[in-house]
Amino acid sequence: RQRPTDQQWGIVQKQTGADAMSLGGALSSNVHGRGLTLKPIVDQVESCDLIDAAGAERTCSRVQNADLFRLAIGGYGLFGVITRVTLQLRPRVKVRRDVTLADTAVLTDLFAARIRDGYLYGDFQFAIDPARDTFLRRGVFSCYQPVPIETPLTTGPAGFCVQDWTELTVLAHTDKSRAFDRFAARYLETSGQVYWADAQLADVYLDNYHDGVDRATGATCPGSEMITEIFVEQTSLGAFLEDARSWLIDTGANLIYATVRLIEKDDETFL
Repeated sequence: RQRPTDQQWGIVQKQTGADAMSLGGALSSNVHGRGLTLKPIVDQVESCDLIDAAGAERTCSRVQNADLFRLAIGGYGLFGVITRVTLQLRPRVKVRRDVTLADTAVLTDLFAARIRDGYLYGDFQFAIDPARDTFLRRGVFSCYQPVPIETPLTTGPAGFCVQDWTELTVLAHTDKSRAFDRFAARYLETSGQVYWADAQLADVYLDNYHDGVDRATGATCPGSEMITEIFVEQTSLGAFLEDARSWLIDTGANLIYATVRLIEKDDETFL
């Protein structure tokens, strides 16, 4: 809901990895984005209306039907269908993308430094080829720093088009080293570009992309990926990644994509 003012307002965060989604679904799974100091989306929700099992519409907030509010957001639809949402917006800001290659051994310190320097968003994409020593040990570290509002937006910015993502999804299944190298090279080209903070949260998403992967790989039956999200305390990140690396190599699991994001939860910082 736009606030009645001349000030430009924008969303604080959105779920990453998909752009066509419902706000009701986002609240039901209490999604998060790439905010370096942000809690999940519940932190930006002022209130919501939902239809309960009896067909009654109930307005829920931190002061009205507070118990139901706490259950419904993150309740995966079990407590009713969310029909209306009031979100807290914030003044739009511009950000400059800062991209570098980094090692996971120093990732916690890098995130801490970016937060100290006022960066708003950031994440880290791993190298995914188990035949390389860099597997889960090196990746692309991208963060977004606020810049003065008068800073010009980058015209004709470098980035990924639909064809790029189509080719990368196939390479992630067939030539993981080449996939990461192409991804890293293009992302490094975007370092220094300036965007609206909320606009940079959106990107190309390929619907039914696995159909193309199946055709390119000659699959005899339709395939899909399993997505897993694991919360790890910062102090345990290094040991966890080394354990995960060993397990993935030993089992031959086909890792397609992996990323680290910083999530605030219950006053403790989790990766």
